[in-house]
This record gives sequence, structure tokens and C-alpha cells, in this order.
Amino acid sequence: MKGNVLHVDVKFGDGLYMKWSPLENIDIIVQDSIKATSVDEVNAVIATAVYTDGSTAIKQVRWNLDKIDFSKSGTFDITGTVTRIYIRSH
Repeated sequence: MKGNVLHVDVKFGDGLYMKWSPLENIDIIVQDSIKATSVDEVNAVIATAVYTDGSTAIKQVRWNLDKIDFSKSGTFDITGTVTRIYIRSH
């Protein structure tokens, strides 16, 4: 006979596991493309961080805009870094 064993429903057990497990970021969701005519319009694009418990958080992105000339039309690929700053939604 085993000691310190408690049998629980799978759903309850999964919930406890998620609550006690370290929270980890599993995905970042950001728009695939936008039309922008200024740095401010690009900087307004945010990211959604998704975590292992199913929760999400809206995050700022520090975009790398060095190679974009807003005086010229065209399509540009850019990269960015998601910050730790949480943006509260109203």
C-alpha cells in the first residue's frame, strides 16, 4: 500500500499541474503585415504573448526600423523584439 497518494479526477489533476508548473511563454502572435507611413504607426503594432496556462498578455515590440525609408513606397520586412512591458487593455 502506497502512502501519501490521493486519487483525483484527470481534469482536476491537469488543472493543479498547470497551476503549480512554471509559467512559460509558448507563442508570440503579431500581425503578418500592415500599411504604415510613419515610425509611430509601426510602433503602434503590438504582440500577444501566449503562455502555457492558456493566458495571454499584450506586449510592446521594439521594432528594428533602420532600413525603412518612409519617404519611399514599397514592401519592407522588419524584425522586432518583444519587451517585458505589459500593456493593459481597457
